[in-house]
Amino acid sequence: MRFNSIQRKILSLLSLILFLTFVFVVYFVSSNQKRAIISETDKYIYTNIESIVISLRNIMLNGMGPTVVRTVDELKHIRDYTAIDIFRTNGKLAFSDDTTIKFVNRHQGAYRFEPTQRLQDTRTEEQINNDRVSIDRVIHAKSPLRTVHENTKEIEYYYPIKNLTDCMLCHGSDHTVRGVVRIRVSYADMHNKIRAASLILIVFFSGVGFSLLAILFFMMKKIIISPVLKIGEAARQIGEGNFKVKVAVKGKDEIGELADKMNSMTKGLDERFRLAKYVSHSTVEIIEKTEGVATAEKRLVTVLFADIRAFTTFAESFPSEIVIERLNRILEAEAETVQKFGGDIDKFVGDEIMAVFEDELAAVKCAKEMIEKVAELDKGYPSSLRIGVGINTGEVIAGHIGSKDRLEYALIGDTVNIASRLCSLAKPDTVLISESTYQKISAGVKAVLIPDQKIKGKKETVNIYEIKY
Repeated sequence: MRFNSIQRKILSLLSLILFLTFVFVVYFVSSNQKRAIISETDKYIYTNIESIVISLRNIMLNGMGPTVVRTVDELKHIRDYTAIDIFRTNGKLAFSDDTTIKFVNRHQGAYRFEPTQRLQDTRTEEQINNDRVSIDRVIHAKSPLRTVHENTKEIEYYYPIKNLTDCMLCHGSDHTVRGVVRIRVSYADMHNKIRAASLILIVFFSGVGFSLLAILFFMMKKIIISPVLKIGEAARQIGEGNFKVKVAVKGKDEIGELADKMNSMTKGLDERFRLAKYVSHSTVEIIEKTEGVATAEKRLVTVLFADIRAFTTFAESFPSEIVIERLNRILEAEAETVQKFGGDIDKFVGDEIMAVFEDELAAVKCAKEMIEKVAELDKGYPSSLRIGVGINTGEVIAGHIGSKDRLEYALIGDTVNIASRLCSLAKPDTVLISESTYQKISAGVKAVLIPDQKIKGKKETVNIYEIKY
């Protein structure tokens, strides 16, 4: 899998989506668990505080003040209770001095309570200030205050002790709240349980996530990735010239439609490629230069015609499949030779080929090699197939001819006609050239003059030359 492949990109995207979903689910579930635990802890603690306050009030109403100190001390040993304290409204720790006893005795007008052992206030200055702020808030709001300490995994509650009617006998009636109970509860065990549950949740969702990722990737690969890769491979092969390739993707979705269009395009390219074999290079060049609208022009060229001698007799003597096979082999050899010497195949007419050259000497050399190749191909056959070649140099008219629905780029003019007549006159294994061609290459070839030849379509006789090798 390449680093920048579509498979890697889709796999990375799916992994990212599943990872973010996984993180969200774990966070959501863990947060809900934590909120639920804190909520239940609140209910439990508030119920306990109510019970503690009622118990302490009843103890105090029965004149058993010292018992309150012992009760508070014993409550501190309850599991998960890290602190239980009672504060006066001024923020001082209750039962840490005789202030309350003196007030009660003075308020009743008689000495009733004896001083007992007092509690030691071991709080730091910072703790005292923090308690003072929380106590003031409780007194002002006349409602409980809860604080969650994340660093110590504790929940701290400040609960007002209201000055009820029964309490006013000793504490007076000029205040609504006569004290505050502080209870600090550890939720570390609950936190650890949440962490354990979260780890289990992580393991579970990891397994589910990886399984889901594998399933999604498999489905994506089957539905999207593999078809896209097949289309990409087909495009690569088309770029390399393979127009036979087919995209084996079925479906009615967009990818299936793309594959169908790809196959249609490939089919069209293949048809055009095969048709290109029947179009001369000069035609293609003219179309490309004029963007498909070719205009007529005059050109100075050398025209070559090559015709298989006695081919009609051969065609009548052998089965059609043998005739076509031999003809195609000869024409193929001739076409390859024309291209080798820089010529342009203009057309095939039955067993005859017409080619165009810019260079006269190249045309003559091409004719010589064509004769040799055809003779070589005929070895081992009971036939005696040979070709005759005619060459002429001159000006031609080049342009599109035909109807608006079917056009052909053709060369017309007397130059073409004379080359064709010379080909008809040429005997097997013979090359005949016109005087105009000979004048341009006389220094480079050996030729025998054949004077005063009558050519069909010409009133006057002409001189022609037979090339000697």
